[in-house]
Amino acid sequence: MKRRRHRKPTGRTGYLAPGEDGVEFHELVFPDSKEELEDFIVDAAIKAAASSDQVFPALVKAPKRNLENHFDYTVETGSVAEYLELMEVVVLPQKSAGHEDGAARHDTRMMADQVWKLIKKKVRKYRSSRPAIHLLLYATDLKFELTPVVLETLSCLLARRHHVFASILFVSANKTTIAPLYPAILSEEQCKAIESRRSVVILPDPTRGKKHGSNAISLRLARNQRPPRRSKRDP
Repeated sequence: MKRRRHRKPTGRTGYLAPGEDGVEFHELVFPDSKEELEDFIVDAAIKAAASSDQVFPALVKAPKRNLENHFDYTVETGSVAEYLELMEVVVLPQKSAGHEDGAARHDTRMMADQVWKLIKKKVRKYRSSRPAIHLLLYATDLKFELTPVVLETLSCLLARRHHVFASILFVSANKTTIAPLYPAILSEEQCKAIESRRSVVILPDPTRGKKHGSNAISLRLARNQRPPRRSKRDP
């Protein structure tokens, strides 16, 4: 019997490039089914890990997909079985309809706190698990891509709070980059410095653009996103 494929809702993500009206958003198209999407994300993570100078034990070899009601993947890192779980980053207000209701503007500390709350749900689920579990975070919506400041802030939170994961990583599928979040990558002094300077991130919203070509959308930059005008005295 052919295994049933489960459809998984996704947001809209991709990369930004210079355009006539400011920037153009070139969309990354994800597979429709949950299984194919997860395989897509794992492949992106493996490629990103291969091009990095850091070692990611959970991605040294291609993980093997497990059946339902089990950890997502089995990881071969030695004689003892280890596992890989995937978690999509989706931060939405209450009573939201879906990814489109996510805010394109967020406070970096608040975003890190919200992602920690999502991780905590996984912690409760696997509280009694003994095997080593690696957690791979990803986003399918540009609004939920974790910026460098959010990644650093979240890493500091994870170093101080209890959870069950042997490692936690974030992969950006549209940029093919991967970032370690746990074990700790920053010192306590670095964490204090990061947490002392909060900032606000404003991301372009691809739902408010004009179609341009087969997979590109022209986005106008907000007033506070426009680059400063050059003075006549500037070279």
